[in-house]
This record gives sequence, structure tokens and C-alpha cells, in this order.
Amino acid sequence: MPAPRRLPLLVLCVLVLTALCIPSLAYAGTATATTLQVTPVCLSQGCVTTLTATVVADPSAVHPGLVYFCDGTAASCENGIPVGRAQLLVNGTATIKSVLPSGIHHLHAVFHGTSTYNASSSATHDLTVAASTSIATQTYIGSSNTALPPGEYSLSGVANSLGPSAPTGSISYRDTSYGNAVLATAPLGAGTAPQFIYNTGGLDFSQIPGTILASASKPVSGDFNNDGFQDILVLDQAGLQVLLGSGTGRFTAAPKGANNLPAVVCSMLVADFNSDGKLDIAFSDPNGKSIRVSFGNGDGTFADAKSSLLANTPGQLYLGDFNNDGIPDLIADVQVAGSQAYEFQPLLGKGDGTFTATSAAYSTGATGPAIVADFDSDGMQDLVVTTTGAAGSVYPAQFAVLHGNGDGTFGAVKLSPSFSTLYMVAGDFNADGILDLVTYDGSFSLLAYWQGIGDGTFVQLSNVSPVDFFSSSLNSLIVGDFDGDGVLDVGGVQMDRGEGTTPSYFTAFLHFSTTSSADFPQQVSTPPISMNVPFDVPTPPNLTNLVVGAFGNNGLPSVVYFVPSTVATTPVNFIADFNSVAHTTQSNTVTLTTPGVHNVVASYPGDNSHAASVSAPVTLSAPAQINDGSGFTSSAGLALNGGATLQGGILQLTDGKTFEARSAFYQKRVPVYSFSTTFDFQIASPNSDGLAFVIQSNGPNAIGSNGGGLGYGQTPGATSGPSIRNSVAIIFDTHNNQGEGNNSIRVETGGVTNLGDLIDLTSSGIDLRSGHHFRVVIAGYNGVELNLSLTDLDTRKVFSQNLITLDIVSAIGDTIGYVGFTSATGATASIINILNWNYAGQICCVTPATAVLPSFPDGFTNAASTIQLNKGAAIVGSELQLTNDTPFEATSAFFKTPNDQFFWISDFDFTIQGTGGDGFTFLVQGNGPGAVGTSGGALGYGPYFPGESGYGIGDSLAIKFDVHNNGGEGINSTGLYFDGAYPSVPAIDLTSSRINLRSGHRFHARILSAKDATIKMSITDLDDYAVFDNSLYSRNDDNSIFHAYPGFTAGTGATANTIKILNWTFGYY
Repeated sequence: MPAPRRLPLLVLCVLVLTALCIPSLAYAGTATATTLQVTPVCLSQGCVTTLTATVVADPSAVHPGLVYFCDGTAASCENGIPVGRAQLLVNGTATIKSVLPSGIHHLHAVFHGTSTYNASSSATHDLTVAASTSIATQTYIGSSNTALPPGEYSLSGVANSLGPSAPTGSISYRDTSYGNAVLATAPLGAGTAPQFIYNTGGLDFSQIPGTILASASKPVSGDFNNDGFQDILVLDQAGLQVLLGSGTGRFTAAPKGANNLPAVVCSMLVADFNSDGKLDIAFSDPNGKSIRVSFGNGDGTFADAKSSLLANTPGQLYLGDFNNDGIPDLIADVQVAGSQAYEFQPLLGKGDGTFTATSAAYSTGATGPAIVADFDSDGMQDLVVTTTGAAGSVYPAQFAVLHGNGDGTFGAVKLSPSFSTLYMVAGDFNADGILDLVTYDGSFSLLAYWQGIGDGTFVQLSNVSPVDFFSSSLNSLIVGDFDGDGVLDVGGVQMDRGEGTTPSYFTAFLHFSTTSSADFPQQVSTPPISMNVPFDVPTPPNLTNLVVGAFGNNGLPSVVYFVPSTVATTPVNFIADFNSVAHTTQSNTVTLTTPGVHNVVASYPGDNSHAASVSAPVTLSAPAQINDGSGFTSSAGLALNGGATLQGGILQLTDGKTFEARSAFYQKRVPVYSFSTTFDFQIASPNSDGLAFVIQSNGPNAIGSNGGGLGYGQTPGATSGPSIRNSVAIIFDTHNNQGEGNNSIRVETGGVTNLGDLIDLTSSGIDLRSGHHFRVVIAGYNGVELNLSLTDLDTRKVFSQNLITLDIVSAIGDTIGYVGFTSATGATASIINILNWNYAGQICCVTPATAVLPSFPDGFTNAASTIQLNKGAAIVGSELQLTNDTPFEATSAFFKTPNDQFFWISDFDFTIQGTGGDGFTFLVQGNGPGAVGTSGGALGYGPYFPGESGYGIGDSLAIKFDVHNNGGEGINSTGLYFDGAYPSVPAIDLTSSRINLRSGHRFHARILSAKDATIKMSITDLDDYAVFDNSLYSRNDDNSIFHAYPGFTAGTGATANTIKILNWTFGYY
């Protein structure tokens, strides 16, 4: 292997640049004539047009040779943007198929010429392609509730046209959580200039097997099956793979074929090396010291060819025709055997996929990128090489121009000023017909524009300043017409240089100018994106995984990034279309009246020439309202526990009997991060122990011990007994059990008595034992301070104080919870009544612009479009049914939008009906929403047998709910498992907590990925109150699965059961 010396230049850059670079030959030869036949399938956008050039030297067909197919009024497109290029066949014809953008086209063919035959051009064929009558659009939504009351939002929308005209009409805002109810409608305003689009759904890779996507690298675009649609060639773990384009953005996998693939691929180039009209592939093989070629079969597969052995170790390859015989040649940068010296080695093609090495063109130290092009306009290809200026090297950091002699050798060398270069691309960026350079130094983060003079020299203009990236660095450079104006631009990926705090961008640099530094360059970026990889890792994304091509039906370029991963990951489509026009809507203020989460979208219905589109949803919320301010007129919505009842519009907790423990909770979880509440109460006689206002996450049937436990905690001094864990309580105490007196308030957490924050009310004139009517107001709890006001409504005495700095979310482990009251009596008794109650809570912690989260608090009635159901999982009514009392099932259900945060909370209710079956898991995993494991004890998550690999769901974290003893775990257990391991042992038996998963009861589960690298979970029996609460151990790196899909798996074996998830919410904190 050669010693490491640099990052390879993006293959795409090489291909693009060699397609721009060959003006007509300067010396005489046999005259030729070129004709062009244009055969469109139709004259509408998306149709394939066949271009066939015929070149003759009367009366003989010309072969070999290269033909460029041009679009425009210029005589040649070789320094510009050709429609395509093709080698001449033995019959003197060259053919390409292409999807042309809408508009007027001036098509002509240019034969490049060889040392034998003169160049020639065809007549121009004018062709008009009509724009689609259904131009694709993308719709976006924005929201804000700054300076607005809770539940009110200002909504705005944008409709982008992925084409030359702006959309018209209006946008409606719809609440998808409530039957797509229309919240507001607003007209579209004025369109903007063309801009970039970050389009996650513009291309469809769903038909590509995950094993291919997981290891895809070094992508190259081309038409590998000659159907006129751009394909993508990648290397995967099994070798070469072509992803066949359809012209619609959807890709399918071509069959596998022989590929002559070396063990290590240092460089890969695509060209028609044997002039048969089919694209071939050349590889550099550093281990074998050879160049290998795989011949294209014209169907997306490849056949083996001979290898060309070299004396030295090849690295990067560059494509051209250096001896002007019309046959593709290569130049390889090689490491000289037994040294640290490097040479640029010309390899002249024989036309059969093999090459002949000639004398080295240039010797240097550690090499940087190189470019093949005709920089001095003499019709012969030149070579620009760079040196890195590495420590100890005699070669300074600069680039050198080697002038081609047209016979495979190179002449005089012209050196640039000293300038460090990590990436370099060439093109006619200022539309003057002369090739220019753009370089990126990679050290000082400077992007520099070098204007070509036309003689092989370049000037970095004094009035053009390099672009400095202060907080980020470029990880690639590519070339393309990114704004659709017919002039080449430069693009790249900006990456954070620090600790991942700066988002990544695809950035294009447009309109290079020679007259005004203000015009160099105009920088336009996509919105910040994650690229599906976390940026706090030290390794940046692989720059060779970027590819550009016209993959849609409009002939305009898209940029795709294949995400380096150990699991199947959908490629990021950075830019769906550069020639887009946006319309914005005016802002509308809407009020959400139904408490809870609302997923709201902007919907564009389309017009006569634009298709409809719908935005991704934003997650908004309306405050949860408990409004019994005039008394409790109905028990609907309340869980009354231990004997609590409604009596004449009053919530009666205790009814005058001894040793009672009672509670009442609102049955639905409500936001508790920020809330206000008011309630009136009366303690009719002074003989009870008191009451508590409680916020908890165990369940609506939670209840503690009697006596001094106040129905909330354990009896004072006891080490066991019922209590409400994961909770916060404000205690109103009327009995002296442990020295607290008989007229005090305090805050307790976790169902544990704590007298440290006790406040005696005597000095305020408040007496809880007086039998008076009292009003409690907790106003504006903001996640930190809890401010309480207690008023005697009979005497008007008031106690008001900031009770405590309190983190309720940490105490209950969630941002939403159950709210209500508890009370108790001991050896003496009294009647305790709640006379009325109001509560309003505001949801927290979701970033509406970026978060799309599972929110099904009332069941799965409207969930079918957002949850992927696999292998028999189904939505039945409002329930997510994982198993259906059928033996040997393995099912799964995942939210289709991945979670992109490390710290999350998941809540769901479930039932397991029947005593057979094996159980289920809740998990987050990075394989995709279609993942599923095996049946039986694998629970739909793991492999068939313990220790087996390859059948479980990798890159995952799962918590099981197990009802069958497969490997010693028992018939009632839970546990934490990683990466598709068989979920048997280790396990935690639930019996001691009184949780029995086989009871058929309804259970509530809460699972939290905590910041202390543990998974915290609780299970509550909602029929016969019992709680299991524990912290499950997690390795530091395993509870931080990034970009993962949350969901469930389940399995049955020889016996079966029915497992149902009744509701589900998932959020960040």
C-alpha cells in the first residue's frame, strides 16, 4: 500500500472536468463531416431525447473518437456544460439519451478531432420542451407563539416550485391530529428568486436493500443501462452496484455482475474504454500494482477485463486523451517503489480496456489534487498538479501546469505562486470561454478563484478576495450549474471545525466575476441539516460519498450524499432542484382549543401547472384545561380511587371513616413543565391527617398509605407500604405525626416524608383545622419556582410564598403527568372535600420547526400514515395490535420519522391478553421503519437463538416485557438489550413489585433515556395499583443512538397471545 498522503479528489470532479476540456485540434488532418439526428420520445418535460451523431471522412466512418453534444449558440461546449459526450462506434456513430429541461434548446454535435481526423460540428437542431403541467412543489410551514397567549400561534408558509415558474393560489393550515381540520387559509404572495432546496423526500431509495445502503461509497453518476436516465454507481460490501434511475427520482438495484474489483479501490473512473457505447469502469489497485477495467454490459452490470500491470503503486486516476488518438487514456499518481517520491504516470489506452505506461510526466513529493484539461487552448490536454508543501519536502505548496504535447508526453512546466491546495476544480466560471480554477486550502479555510488567461497561466485577481470560513471547513468541491443559468458554479459541503455546534451546509458559490469583488462569489446555502450523522464525532463525513446528477424528471441537477454507516441509512438528498421559485404566505394567528399536541401542516392544493404538496408537520400544543371551577358536575375524566366519590358537585376524598386512603386523578396526562392551577377545599372537622395536591407519572389509579401517609406516601416511620413514586406533592397537614404540628404545608417528592421544607401556618392566621373554606392558587410554575397562595375565604387571611425551587420534570421523570389529590385518615377521621378545580398546563421542550414526534395520547385512530406496520402488526380501531393470538409471529411497528435526539421519554399503555405468547419490546433503532427480528423468545427483536448474529435488529436499544421463560428469565420479567441481542437474560423479575404482566390488566409504562447514561423505567398496573420503578444499566455509548426510529416489536412461539399498545407519546427533554 502507498503511504498515506492526502484525501482523494472527488471522482465526480474528474469526470465533469474532463467533459469540459478539449477544444479542436490545432494541426491539420483529414477533413470530417458531422451530422446530428434528434429523436425525442415526446416534447414534454420528463421525456427522453435520443441524440445520434454520425462522423464521416468521406466516404469512411470515423472511429475512434469523441463527440460532445452541446446545447446553446456557442460553437463548442467543451469548456462549458455539454448535454453529454460519447465515443464513436466502429460505424462512426455516437449516441446519448438525455432528459432535457423544459425550454428552448439549440442542439448540435461537435466531433473533437484526433491526430488523424479534423474536428467538425453538425448543424443546429432547435427543440422546444414544454414545461410539465404538474411541476413538483415543496411546501414548508413556520410557527411562533412569541408574545401570544398559550395555545395561540402565528403560522406562515412557503410553497417552492421545483421548476421555472412560481406557484399561485393559497395555502391552508390543517391539523392532522384532528381530522385535517382547516385552521386557516392564506393567499400566496410574490415569488422570490431561484434558491436552493433541501429536499429529504425528493429521491426515493426505498427499493434499495439496506445491505447496499449501509456500505455504499464512492458514488458516480452515469447512464449505465442506456435508457436516458441518470443512474448511480456505488461500491458496497459485495462489490459494484448500480442504482438504476427511472427519471422520476426513484431508484432500483441492478442485478449483480462480474466486476473485476480489487481488494482495495483507491480510485474509480467511468468512461467508454472500448468504444462500444456502454460505460465501463477503471480502478486503481494499489495492492496489485495494476489498473483494472470492468466492461459495462449496458444493463447496469459489468464483465471482467484484463488488468494492466504497473511498476509502481497507483493512487488517484485522471481521465483524458493524451495522445489524441480518440481512445480514453489515464494518468495515475504513483508512489515510486522503495521511496516516498510520487510521479504522475501517463497510461495510454489501447481501446480494449488495457493501457501502456509511458515515461513519468512529473515527479514530486506528497501530491495533492490534479486536473486534466486544455488550459492553453492548443487542442492538446494539459495537466495541473499540486504539491502539499509537507514538512521536509523540497517541493513548495503550489500548483504546476504541465503542457500536453498531444503524443502522451508533457512539455514545459509553469508554476503558480505559493499556495496551499487541498481541493481544486476547473471550469469556465466567468463565461469567457477560458478555463479557470477554484482552490481550497483546507488549512486557513480559504476558497480562492484563479482566472484563466488562456495560455496555461492563472491570476488570482487583486480585486477578488478569497472566501474565508471562520467557523467551518469545506469537505469537498464539486462543479455544476447549480442555479440553472448556463454558467458553471462550484459547490461543497461545509462542516463544523469544532465540537459539532455549527450545523452542516451544502453551499454553492455562484457568479464568479472579474470586475467586482462584491460579486465574488454570491454564496447561497441550504438550510442547516444533520446529514444523518452526529457532528460531535471526530471523523468528518466522507467527501467521496457526494454525487451530482439529473436524477429527477426535469433534467436539472440534484446532489446526493451517501451517509457512512454500519447500518442501512437513507441517502441525504441535499438539493432536489436548483431552479426553484418560492412564494410565501402571510402570517395567520390561530388558536388551538383542544388540549394536547397538534401536528399542523401547510397544504398547497396546486394550480394549473403546479402539483399539490404538503409540508412536514410542526408540533404545536394547546394548554390542557381541567375546568371544574363551578364544581364537579361529572366524574368523566376523573379516576376515583380507594372510595373517593362525587357528592353533589363536590369531590369527596374522605367521608368520615377511619384509616382511609383515597385519591382522585385526571385520567389523561397533562403538561406539568409549565402550569397554573386553582382549587378550593374544606376539611370539615379537625380529626383527619390532611390532603395533598399531587403530580405524578405512575398512573391515574395511584394511591399511597393511610394515616400520616395522606394517601400519598408511606406511613411515617414505615419502610414499606403503598406510596406514589415518581411524584411531587404539596402537603396540607392537619395532624402531628412526626413533629410537623397540626397546621402546616410542605413539599415532598417520591412518596417519601420530608419535613425539611415544612412551613407552619399559625403566624399567617391560617388554620387548616378551622373548617373554613380555602383557596389554593399556584400561578405560573415555570419549571423552576413554585409560587403558592393560600387564602381563607371565610376570614380573607392570606399566606403567600415561593415554596421551593423545584424541578418537577426530574422528580416525575417526564414533562407530562397525572395531576390530582390524595387524602387519608388514621385512628381519627373527618370529611375532606375539593369544591372546585381549574388546571392549565403548557407543553414544553419540542422544537416545532424540526421535531415530528409520536403523539397518540388517545389511541391510534389517525396513526396509519405515520406508523409503519410490519409482519402482521395492525391498527385495530384505536389500538396498535402487535400480536393476534397466532403462534410463531414476529411483528414490529415503528414511527416513520426518526428521532434525532439522545435524551427522550416514551409513555404508553398496554395489555397482554392470554397466558401464552412470549412478550414485546419497546426500542429505538437505526435500521429503518421496516426492521423486524424473529419470533418466539426473540420477541420480534433478536435472533432465533442466543448468541446468533445477523437476524436481530442491530444498532438498537430495547426494553422487554417478557411473559415466557425461554432462557431462565422467568414468566414475568423486564430487561435492557442492545444491538439485536437475544432478549432472555440478564432479566429483572417483576414479581416482588406486584406487577404481573400475565394478569391481563392494563399497564402504563414510562421509559426515559437519561443524561446519566441510564435507562429509567416504571411500569404501573392501572387495574390493581402496583408500581415497578428502576434504573436499567446502559453503556455510555448505547443509549445515545442518533437518528433512530422508535417503536415496538413482539413475538409468539408455540403458544400465542394478543398484545395491544393502547396509546403512545414520545418526546424530548
